[in-house]
Order: sequence, then structure tokens, then C-alpha cells
Amino acid sequence: QEGATPTSLLQTRLSISLRTVASSGNVTIAAMARPLDWVHVPKTGSSLINILMHLPGMCPFISETATMDGPCFKEFLQSFPPGDFCPGSFQLQAHRFLGDHSGIGTTYEAYTKGHGVIMLRQPEQRLLSGY
Repeated sequence: QEGATPTSLLQTRLSISLRTVASSGNVTIAAMARPLDWVHVPKTGSSLINILMHLPGMCPFISETATMDGPCFKEFLQSFPPGDFCPGSFQLQAHRFLGDHSGIGTTYEAYTKGHGVIMLRQPEQRLLSGY
């Protein structure tokens, strides 16, 4: 971007309309991949859960206005337990809880292959988000 400084590029935030994602017609991709196994790398965007939960058919019992915003991820999951609000949509057997930062080494073949979802960031962005 012209005129952008390295710091401003690191602070850029992408905003995605959940209604746009939900109405895009890509229901079959999410349905084929169910249950999704979210591989959550620390400091790479806990808010990805908002997009995943609001994909058509993923969480039929969650309010359209329910979103995870801020550092209260565990509280969000306590208010909206994926097993209750999103039955069959997320892989919960291989994790202590959804988005728990656990690896996939021993569970890849059984749970993640064909179902994995991951969000990655540039290493510099990830380091800065920890401060």
C-alpha cells in the first residue's frame, strides 16, 4: 500500500460481514467438512470462531448477534457451548475445549484430516499481538 508504514500494515484489521459469508452459497463446503477441527495457533485470531459459528447450518441454535469479541474466549464458550449450540459441527473429542491451542500430531489421521481449519499470521504480527 502506498504511504503505509510497516506499523500501520501490522495494525490493519479485516472486517468481514457475517451475513455476506452466510449468504454466499458456500454451504456445501462447510457441510462436507463437518465436524470442523479448528487448529488454533496462539495469537492468530480467536475471532475466527465468529465466522465458523455463523456459517449456514453450523450452529443452528446460536443467535445471529452472538459474537466473541475481546479476550473473553472461555466465557464465550461457556455461554454458547459448541456441543449444545452447534451439534456435530466441531471436533470436540481431540480437544479439552474448542480452540484450546492443542497440536494435531497424534490426532491428525483420526480427527483433523479433511476437517482442519487454521488461521495463520505473519510472525511479526503474531509477536506484536502478544504485547
